[in-house]
Amino acid sequence: MKYDLHIHTTCSDGKYSKLELLKYFNDNDFRYIAFADHNYIELKSDEEINNEYLIQYNEKQLVDMINAIEFDVLENRYLHILGYDIKEKEKIHKLMEYSKQANTEITKKIIDNIKSVYGIEVSINDLINNSVDGNISKRDITKWMIKKGYAKDYIEAGLLYTSKESPCYEKKYSPTIDEVINIIYECGGYSVMAHPFSLKLDENETKKYIYKLVEKGLMGIEINNLDNTTPNQIEFLKKIATDLSLLQTSGSDFHNETTTAKIGLDNCDSDEFIRILRR
Repeated sequence: MKYDLHIHTTCSDGKYSKLELLKYFNDNDFRYIAFADHNYIELKSDEEINNEYLIQYNEKQLVDMINAIEFDVLENRYLHILGYDIKEKEKIHKLMEYSKQANTEITKKIIDNIKSVYGIEVSINDLINNSVDGNISKRDITKWMIKKGYAKDYIEAGLLYTSKESPCYEKKYSPTIDEVINIIYECGGYSVMAHPFSLKLDENETKKYIYKLVEKGLMGIEINNLDNTTPNQIEFLKKIATDLSLLQTSGSDFHNETTTAKIGLDNCDSDEFIRILRR
């Protein structure tokens, strides 16, 4: 079966819009798709999105869309939790709006630090005017710094102005792992640990970490992430999922062609998970 349960769009840090990606998936006979943008959940109904698709492409949209989100959990730099089949999307949307507003205030503190340390006046108005909704983040600072010639790329901009290595650093706000797992459950969804090996732990440490999350209520793990999983790691994660009776999902984690060579999967690894969602 052709599917992809981990795709990013322009709603977070992906290259393509939902409609553009849906066009690709329709043209290539995919059956299921989950747009899992970072800290963002789509409030539009499937019917609204399908109507937009019909207007833009003059053809019916046939891929089954699964509501999803990818939470960045800063208790661990690389910990991401996927939420699938969210029923009460408004509740999560409100939490994400609060997060964005909190990080806007943190971003303003970083701007003050940059002026104090480097004597550079970052234009808050520039950042806000180029934002989608008036909220700004560290990434907006790095983009501005590159554009104005204060850094050659995102790596240098981060090191100088926003990352932990920078003298201007301020910790970003994010919900805790307990809050994330609980709100997914409260909203009728399924919590899944994304790309477990991105934590950069060995197999034994990875297993212990997954056990720890299961004790907190985690329901599944992403056994195959095309960006981050080797064949041996896939088999290792499948065994853990089987031993702990966890749900098993797979996805490309596609952002753009530069970071992800392939989009979509064609296997049976997520058949049981999709069957549960559509039961």
